[in-house]
Amino acid sequence: EKVVTIDPKARYEYSTMLRRWNPAKLSELSGQFQSLPDEQKQQAAPVIAYAVSGLDYNPPLVGEAIRYLLTRPAETPLVDPDEPTPPKIPWLRNASSYAGNLAVTEPETARDWVQTLPEGQPKLWAQWNVLSIWTQYDPTAADQWFKSLPANVQRGIEQIRSKK
Repeated sequence: EKVVTIDPKARYEYSTMLRRWNPAKLSELSGQFQSLPDEQKQQAAPVIAYAVSGLDYNPPLVGEAIRYLLTRPAETPLVDPDEPTPPKIPWLRNASSYAGNLAVTEPETARDWVQTLPEGQPKLWAQWNVLSIWTQYDPTAADQWFKSLPANVQRGIEQIRSKK
């Protein structure tokens, strides 16, 4: 509930604090986030999702906040209200970064997480990010996953790949 009262401009300080907490505390916070009323989740989720900017930081709490934001795009604010040119698709970068960060150490968990996202560009980019990272150290498993995806998703990932 404390996250709900944080000024959005102080989210960097809060994300720094989150990074210092142990897994048990983060698990407790995850349960508390799930039990918040929707109005408070809308306030807390952007602050928590902002924490994804760290390359080695991927607790489930951050993934839950990003998923929440992606399921309610019309109700949630942009990622960074101070950004001079906000992204065309809010939370795409966060979803893709979180999935990629997770794929570095837990590709199966990252694969499973992206499958929980609502259909759309953030999910597609997150899938591409997982695939591109997973391919670097287990190309066989990554290819099996890619081939298990629906044809339209495979085409979307190929389109992203061709842009890179």
